[in-house]
Amino acid sequence: MQAALAVLAALILFGASYVLIRPVLVRLLARTGPERIPWLAEDPPAHWGQLVRDVFPASRSLSSVKFDRLLRIVQIFLRDTRFEGAAGFVITERVKLSVASQACYLVLGKETHPFPSTRRVIVYPETFVPRRPDSSMDFDLVDMDDGPTLGESWDHGTVILSWPSVAAGARDPDDGWNVVFHEFAHQLDQGDGESGGMPADVPTALRTEWQALVAARLEELRADLNDGVEPYLDDYAATNEAEFFAVAVEAYFEVPGALAEVDPELFKLFLAYFGWAPDGAEAAN
Repeated sequence: MQAALAVLAALILFGASYVLIRPVLVRLLARTGPERIPWLAEDPPAHWGQLVRDVFPASRSLSSVKFDRLLRIVQIFLRDTRFEGAAGFVITERVKLSVASQACYLVLGKETHPFPSTRRVIVYPETFVPRRPDSSMDFDLVDMDDGPTLGESWDHGTVILSWPSVAAGARDPDDGWNVVFHEFAHQLDQGDGESGGMPADVPTALRTEWQALVAARLEELRADLNDGVEPYLDDYAATNEAEFFAVAVEAYFEVPGALAEVDPELFKLFLAYFGWAPDGAEAAN
């Protein structure tokens, strides 16, 4: 009995230590610099092109060069990311390509490994009630009181999505709303183990401007809401810095022209970070 208790105590101590030091380890690893894109030698399967165009209509507007690049980034993403169906949902190639093409659309202009911290995508057949690790250190998953949701991003590399929301976001490419964009923006933000509205790989030259601009825009959004003024981003952006970034990313990739017109400073900052904007919006700014 004493031996079993000693083993249990050691496991609890290890778990507690890991929880405490993990953010530090992640940040230290992030400082070593992002990995360059590890292009695969083989070409993506020939049938992917039409399938991606079917499940993600926004990809149809890409040039042939950008579309080929998207498929190759998707290829890397699918190699490195495990997909799981929840509540009886069956993961198919169509599901994988829908999620992956939308996620990789965000990093189409970057030269680094797509979402290096992302390890798992869980897909539900409908909205779901989040289940997260219990903070009591017994390592069980517990239902949260947040109510049903469309998507979640966890800082240890897991994204959880509702399939109807994934399909709806892809189907309407310019309504300013896309759950995959939103949750994978969080994955970019959480790449260093924290979620503060600024990804770890934002260049040093942009970091001071980034922090100041996000803080200013967040204050303006909250003031607008308090005054009954409709803000230019969804109300959810006023929640905190992390949600501001995720909502703004949705706007940047869904309605780039409108964002460039209403907030050219934020648009240019995102353009410098993401390296491209849809519909040639970068050429107009």
